[in-house]
Amino acid sequence: MRTVPLPNGHSFALYQSALELPARRHLEYQCYLVQDAGIGSDMEAVHAHFGKLARLMAAGKQAEASDELANLHFNLNYLLERFSPRHLSFACLVTQIDGQPLPWDPTDEGLQQVIARLSELGLTEELLQAEYEAVKKNSQKSGNTSSPLMATASSSPTPSS
Repeated sequence: MRTVPLPNGHSFALYQSALELPARRHLEYQCYLVQDAGIGSDMEAVHAHFGKLARLMAAGKQAEASDELANLHFNLNYLLERFSPRHLSFACLVTQIDGQPLPWDPTDEGLQQVIARLSELGLTEELLQAEYEAVKKNSQKSGNTSSPLMATASSSPTPSS
């Protein structure tokens, strides 16, 4: 666990690695992490989807282009609904606000309330991103390869003879 200071004397505590998460919380974290990686929820992801869609269409890969179009659709829907898998994944890491333990509510609404409360206390997107990336990096250093985003070729099982 690590305590992160916010403006005006506020703070929050979070797990430093995905491996520290209780099993159920880890599943929720991974679910949102994968959604963020594959679909995204910001304009940067929209641009990436359009670029990939154009390349797939130019290459005549209609089935893959159809999948990419679906991802773009979900990304735009997330934007319109103000839904961020990255924020919800981050909320899975938070255990305390101002020294008070948070009850674990794995629903989208419960996790959104954590982000809303932290935002009221001064959490910025810049700080959220920095802490989120630090946890992902710590998880990689710890050998967490359960996420397809963090898996390496060396972690692939070898066939038995």
